[in-house]
Amino acid sequence: MDRDGTGGDDEPSRNPDGRPYHVYTVGADEPQTLAVVAAVAETTGIAACDLPPLYDAVDPDALDGLFERRPDGSARTDGRFAFSFADCAIAVDHDAVYVRSNRERSPRE
Repeated sequence: MDRDGTGGDDEPSRNPDGRPYHVYTVGADEPQTLAVVAAVAETTGIAACDLPPLYDAVDPDALDGLFERRPDGSARTDGRFAFSFADCAIAVDHDAVYVRSNRERSPRE
């Protein structure tokens, strides 16, 4: 998926209802696990504390470990991990979380 949320060649660019993917930029010292929760909360409008536990979807330590800095301090810039969480499709890489909500939005949203 491209950084602008438009999708790559093998991925749809938008949800079935026409909404684009939400792209959340991971902060310099922010663990991917916290970024996932923040991105899903932003995308769905559900408070982070009201989301289900992330550990029900993925091992938080393993997810953070995939993107930890190398022993020499350099960033791990390759790779992407995808999973489902809180009725959203999630893709995580070293500096972004991509979220596609699968839930129906209420008329107020």
